[in-house]
Amino acid sequence: IAKKSIAVGGIRASFNKKNSVKDRILEFLIPKLLCKLGKLYLVSNNYQGKNIYLKEGFLPTVLKVIPNGIDYDTYSFGNKLKVINEFNLKNKVVIGMVGRLFPGKNQENLIKVFNEMIKIHKNLFLMIIGDGIEMDNLCKLTNDLNLSNKVIFTGNRKDIPNILSALDIFLFPSLFPEGWPNVIGEAMSAKL
Repeated sequence: IAKKSIAVGGIRASFNKKNSVKDRILEFLIPKLLCKLGKLYLVSNNYQGKNIYLKEGFLPTVLKVIPNGIDYDTYSFGNKLKVINEFNLKNKVVIGMVGRLFPGKNQENLIKVFNEMIKIHKNLFLMIIGDGIEMDNLCKLTNDLNLSNKVIFTGNRKDIPNILSALDIFLFPSLFPEGWPNVIGEAMSAKL
């Protein structure tokens, strides 16, 4: 790859097949032309993304998969006490998820299931890390279910290793056909 003057583009496995004509031109027609001219390689972080390109008629020789890497040491040694003290979680069982607050990420159902769980396990807390278009709806649902003292919305955070180290259980409730989300590897590195 390094011997050619190239641009690198890529597609996610969650690609929307109902894109406009303009989007399809930008995502497929122009890249296909550049690939034929030897000026472009296409990279996906998973094989689902690569398969989308193959179905669109791209040659396998211009497609590369480079899986996401996780810095194991960074996620293995987060500062648990910092987060426990910040959110007053000492002696609490903390369930959490990290992601965009978006309908397909399924946080609404997560909150509803959590509401049932705390009827049996009173010491549970739910931490939702991230931000997005569903924040107001999720906060309203939390208030409607009288869970504001049990559900913590952190917003976007830059200290994810610390946050993950403070969790006891990590959940990934997404409804999307996710390839291999970074956060799964990060949570595993944090021994969740």
